[in-house]
Amino acid sequence: MKFFKRILDRNKQAGQSGVSLITTSFMLMVVSLFLVGGLAMYKTWNGFRLTNETADNIEQIQRALRQYVVENGHYPCPASLTAAVDTPTFGVTSADVCTAPGVAAGTFRTAGRDGRTVRAGAVPVRTLGLEDSMITDPYNKRYIYAVTEVFADTGSIINGDLGAIEIRDGNNNNATAAVGNIVHTLYSMGSDDNGAYAYNGTLIQACQTNVAGGGALLSGENCDFSNNAVFRNTLSKSSSQNNSFTQKVSYATAMTPPCVNTGTSPYKDVAFLLDTSGSMAEDPGQQYCPVGMEGCSRMDLARWALRRVLPTRIYNNKETVDAGKTLFTGFVGYGSTNTVLSKLGDPTFDDPTGTGYTPPSETAVNSSLEGKLQNMCPSGSTPLGIHMEALATRMGDGTSTQPNKIIVLSDGLSNNGAPPLTVAKNLKKKYPNLQVDIIDLVGNNSMKEVAEETGGRYFRTNNPAELIQQFEAALKLCKTTTPATPPVDKRGCGSGGSWGQ
Repeated sequence: MKFFKRILDRNKQAGQSGVSLITTSFMLMVVSLFLVGGLAMYKTWNGFRLTNETADNIEQIQRALRQYVVENGHYPCPASLTAAVDTPTFGVTSADVCTAPGVAAGTFRTAGRDGRTVRAGAVPVRTLGLEDSMITDPYNKRYIYAVTEVFADTGSIINGDLGAIEIRDGNNNNATAAVGNIVHTLYSMGSDDNGAYAYNGTLIQACQTNVAGGGALLSGENCDFSNNAVFRNTLSKSSSQNNSFTQKVSYATAMTPPCVNTGTSPYKDVAFLLDTSGSMAEDPGQQYCPVGMEGCSRMDLARWALRRVLPTRIYNNKETVDAGKTLFTGFVGYGSTNTVLSKLGDPTFDDPTGTGYTPPSETAVNSSLEGKLQNMCPSGSTPLGIHMEALATRMGDGTSTQPNKIIVLSDGLSNNGAPPLTVAKNLKKKYPNLQVDIIDLVGNNSMKEVAEETGGRYFRTNNPAELIQQFEAALKLCKTTTPATPPVDKRGCGSGGSWGQ
């Protein structure tokens, strides 16, 4: 403003009674420059705002999806992309059994990796407990949510298995650890109208897969979800009318494929930590008891699984050229890590690293394991954190190529001693190559955070078949073994006898 005032003052000093045409033109030019610059700055700022809001919203939806998996054991099936606002099907999962025959209106099914089907649709915001407005991105277009259908069924196993969705980059290269291994993806169309759905469920523009004159349209890969399970993701964004791509794509980090036996174990030392608190004596429900075990407890279910998994770990371990220790314990103390350490002793179950080691026979492994299982009786509170720390102290650190691992089987939150998440953060600093996996019989979101803090994995199950598979996934077992003598499922804690007797 001082600049313009100086111009006016000069005109007055020249004896002019008004502002000359030249001065007026000059002032208009300067104002125009300010306006153009301001509009450019606003456009840039607004672009950053929309991008940041989109990223924040996607992360909020991803958190809600993770919470849903924790509580239900599976992903939700997508909602309808075309359901109008304030109708019964708006923002509601389209099927309890996502793999069931038939496809709900506004959702799309296509074949993915290994013939597994993928369902695409809108985010089921009401099912997830999110606000209705979260069904759309800041550009007022509905988010697209696609999921491998088998992982969206009740009773599905969320254990890091390969999904059926393929992610490709801007140059059509596979963009993940293995082709077609993504379980689910979530993305915003951004400013691209190609194949996008408006807030009210109407299709803004029909999906176009090729640019005029030929060639693949980048955004077209993300709107032809009724034709294939391939999606595009690239950090390079472009608003070019010829081949626009401004989409924000998110997908669950997929685990690498199950290990192939190459003579090298994916983990060095492995410790099993069994929750032996009083709640493990509770009946999980007959539908969750192994076949032939009438009226089992959660502890009985745990014993049943360990009789089958721990010997398999021993078998795989002795087959490798760099075998590690196998440790096993339940709760032995309360209050502090020092108390636990004083009572823990050496929890080693098998140690191939010892001098003159002779691999134990199957009978010896089963006998030793059964002796431990029989003495693990449910009682007391849940001192998970301090037992994790004690086991880590006994194990030490692994290596970047062969981390050590603690596998926790539990049915509840820690309520004695240091909180598990605090312990996990300390372990990450002290033992960067030690992971904690959680196999959760009930579903506690905070325990998922514990596993993720150490780079470990979280599994949630409530039935026997899943429990075995989740142990195997946590261990990345390369070989299966059929025992010469099938395990006998005995009742524990002095009750005597076996089921069926």
